[in-house]
Amino acid sequence: SWFEAVSLAQIYSGWLIVNARNVLPRADDAPAFVRLPTETEWEYATRGGARVDATRFPALTFFEDGEMRDYAWHLAPGSARGTLGPIGLRKPNPLGLYDVYGNAEELMLEPFQLNAIGRRHGQVGGVVTRGGSALSTPDQIYSAQRTEYAPFDPETGAPMRSDTFGVRFVLATHIATSNARVQDIQRRWIELAGSVPGQDSHPLDSNTRLSALIEAEVDPRRQAALSDLQLEFRRTRDQMQTALQQSARATLLAGAVFVGSLNDNARQIDAKASNIRMLVDLQKAGSNSDVFDRQVRDHVRQIGEMRSAQSTYLLSFRAALETLSGDIPEAERQVAYDVLREELTLSERFRLRAALDRFWRDLARYSERPDSDAAKLLGMALD
Repeated sequence: SWFEAVSLAQIYSGWLIVNARNVLPRADDAPAFVRLPTETEWEYATRGGARVDATRFPALTFFEDGEMRDYAWHLAPGSARGTLGPIGLRKPNPLGLYDVYGNAEELMLEPFQLNAIGRRHGQVGGVVTRGGSALSTPDQIYSAQRTEYAPFDPETGAPMRSDTFGVRFVLATHIATSNARVQDIQRRWIELAGSVPGQDSHPLDSNTRLSALIEAEVDPRRQAALSDLQLEFRRTRDQMQTALQQSARATLLAGAVFVGSLNDNARQIDAKASNIRMLVDLQKAGSNSDVFDRQVRDHVRQIGEMRSAQSTYLLSFRAALETLSGDIPEAERQVAYDVLREELTLSERFRLRAALDRFWRDLARYSERPDSDAAKLLGMALD
C-alpha cells in the first residue's frame, strides 16, 4: 500500500543515514534521505530528462523505434500476460532506467490532482500511480499516463493495496539546508520574476504595491477580490515568461538549422562550380564538347536552383535574427541559449550544437549591425 511504501522509505532512510552516511549525496553537508518521487520528477525522468532529444521529449513515449514490448512488461501475447516479471529484462529509457513502463505501476509521493490547461486543480484526491502495469495494454502506457486509486479499501477500510503496486525511490535533501541556500533561491526567483518585457515599471514593484493594498484593506470582500486579482496577475506573468522562453528557444533552434542549411548549400554550390570548371577544362583539351555542354548546362541549372534555395534560407535566417534581437530581451536569449545548448550536449547532437554556437555568434554580430545587406548576411552565416 502507499502507507507501507512511505513507511519503508522512512525505515530505509534511517538505515542509510546510520550505516551508509559517507556515501550518501549531500547538500550543504545535509545527507540525503529516501522518499517516493513526485509526479513531476517521475515524468521528467521517464521521458529521458536532458538526455533525450529535445524534439522527442514531449512525445507519448521516450522511444521512437521498436514496440512497447521492447521496453515494458504489459498485457499482450509474448509479454507479461498479466503477471509481474523480473526487472531489467527489457530495454532501458535514455537515462538508463528500466521498467518505467509497465510491470509494477509506481506509487507517487503526492495525492492525485486534476490538470486543466497545464495547471493543477486545487482539490486533491487519492493515491497516484504512474507508468501502467503488467495489466495494462500498450495503448494504456505512455509517459503522461496516471491512475488514481482510493487510499482505503471501500469494503474493509484497510489501506488500498494491489499486487501490481511498486516503488521507485529517489534520494533527496530538504531545501532549506542553510540560510544562504534559501537566500540564493529567493534571489534567483526574484530575478526571474522581474524579467517581463514591455513594462515601464518593474513587475515586482506592481506586485509589492498590490500586496500593500491587500494588507491595508479592511473590507474582507474587497481584500479577497484584490487577492484574486494578484493571483491572476502572477499567473499571467508566469504565462508570459513561459511563452517568451519557448519562443526564444524555438527561434534559436530554427536559426541553428538555417545556419546549417546555408553552409550545406554553399558547399554544394562550390562543388557544382568546381565540376563546371573541370568540364570547361576538358572541353578546351578537345574532349567531347556536346556531352560536356549538356553536363555544364545541368550544373548551371542546379546551381540556379541552389541559389534560389539559398535566398529562402537567408530570408529565414534574417527573420530569426530580427526576432531574437528585437523581440526577446538579452537576458531571456541567454537563458534560452544556455538551456538549449545543454540539452543538445546531453542528447549528443553535437553537429546541431555547433550550428547553434555559430548562430549565437552571428546574433551578436547582427545586433551590432542590423542593417547588413544580403551579401554581408550570407558572409556572416558562412564565416
